[in-house]
Amino acid sequence: DGLYAGFSVANGNQTIILLPYEKERTSVLLNSQVIPYINASYHTETDVGVLKKYYSGRLLKTLEAKNEKIAVANTSTANFFKEYIGSEEKLSEYVSFSPVSEKRGEMAPVDYIVNLSVVASEFMNCRYGVAVSNAYYTGDSPESEKIVYLAVSNERETAVREIHSFKGEDIPSFLSRCCGDLCVFVEDKI
Repeated sequence: DGLYAGFSVANGNQTIILLPYEKERTSVLLNSQVIPYINASYHTETDVGVLKKYYSGRLLKTLEAKNEKIAVANTSTANFFKEYIGSEEKLSEYVSFSPVSEKRGEMAPVDYIVNLSVVASEFMNCRYGVAVSNAYYTGDSPESEKIVYLAVSNERETAVREIHSFKGEDIPSFLSRCCGDLCVFVEDKI
């Protein structure tokens, strides 16, 4: 989209990669372009799961330090989140996934995700309930902007974040970015 453009220059055995520092875009660029570029250019196999490990580790550290557990509402995106944090096996002691699934019906996506986080907290008997929505398309085509809602509830309040896709961002990259944001969001609320 022409915003925050990055570039690389190769000269002999040296490559310089310049990336803008804008939190959400930088992580997308690293996963979708920089790491594959380095792998192709230098015939390496750098794992793109490094960010998963980093954000999962941060979440684990916070949950351990505060001795808190979270309950994650049952959505199809919750399964993606479960896989995302799977690199930190010890998180299974602190994160439980609700087997109960609620239908959205006529509710607005924001109200629905708030409801899911509260129900997960109560059903799983955890102080914190977490919900991540499916990706909602804002237009009629697969290239349309997508939105995912995140919610974190405790006994007093629910906080909601709305994450927008970037132009050309594929669904797996977008959901992976949302999962990283969810880890940080939970940390912030706890």
